[in-house]
Amino acid sequence: MYHESILRLDRVSSERSRVGDEVQFSSANDPFVVAASLADAVRLAETRRRVTNIYFSPLATKPQAVGFGLHYLKRMQGRPSSIIYPLCQKYDKETSTGVGRSWVYPINL
Repeated sequence: MYHESILRLDRVSSERSRVGDEVQFSSANDPFVVAASLADAVRLAETRRRVTNIYFSPLATKPQAVGFGLHYLKRMQGRPSSIIYPLCQKYDKETSTGVGRSWVYPINL
């Protein structure tokens, strides 16, 4: 999904000038850190201007997608916001071999 996000980022180059210092980065392997970072980013955006709709798009790892979901379920329900998942035409069949490790995240809403 990383390569797909780079391709999509290139397509929106006209928006880069509008984004400026609003780009924020977060760890992509801890869903709880991602959710907290999103909360900070939304708070910062709301202090700078009136926000009418927010679009979230997890573009990296599965834990990052879980973090986006956690943030949405905990803080964004009932607010004008959407989660947009990137889609592509096809993926390579052999991206990895075997299972490296499994992570279990206890989630209580």
